[in-house]
Amino acid sequence: MAGPYAYTPKTLGALWLVSPTTIVNLIRNRRLKAFRVGRQYRIRPEDAEAYRAQETTGPRGSGDDQSTEMEHPPQATKPKVRSGPPILFRRL
Repeated sequence: MAGPYAYTPKTLGALWLVSPTTIVNLIRNRRLKAFRVGRQYRIRPEDAEAYRAQETTGPRGSGDDQSTEMEHPPQATKPKVRSGPPILFRRL
């Protein structure tokens, strides 16, 4: 057996370790190709692999950036201190 003819969002989500809702959102946003059987989505294995290949080498970067340091680390912010007497109760 060569593999499944088509994945459901539930089975593909289990393979990719994401929720089925994430898979459905990818389909609805037209980032992942799928077809419908009645009201249910099905994803062909070649479409799933094409999406994975595009995401790993896609527009977010080529994947060859090995830098783990941030260019500008976030600055620590001081908590805002309220001046005046403490509020013990709230008037209605």
